[in-house]
Amino acid sequence: MIASLSISKLAPGLYGVHVDDADAGVAYESIAEAISEHSDIPPEYASFVNIEYHGIRLATIPVSDMQCRSRALAADLVRMSAEIYASE
Repeated sequence: MIASLSISKLAPGLYGVHVDDADAGVAYESIAEAISEHSDIPPEYASFVNIEYHGIRLATIPVSDMQCRSRALAADLVRMSAEIYASE
C-alpha cells in the first residue's frame, strides 16, 4: 500500500498534516519537521508514501527514506511550489 501525507500551511511557520485523510492533530514548525515526524509509518501499513504540499506532489518514495531526506524533500516541495505559483 502507498500512504498519502498531505501538508498544509496553517499560518506562517505552522503546518498541519493529514495522513490518508486523517488529521494528525499536531502542528509543526516546518515542512521538514512534518515529514520527519511522520516517518514512522508501519511497514505492514505502507512501504511507500506520496507527499503533497500546496497542490504539489513528489514522486512516490519509500517510507524508510522520509527521515533522512526530510529537509531535501521539504526544499523540493517549496521550490516547486514557488516556481509554479510565481508564474500565475
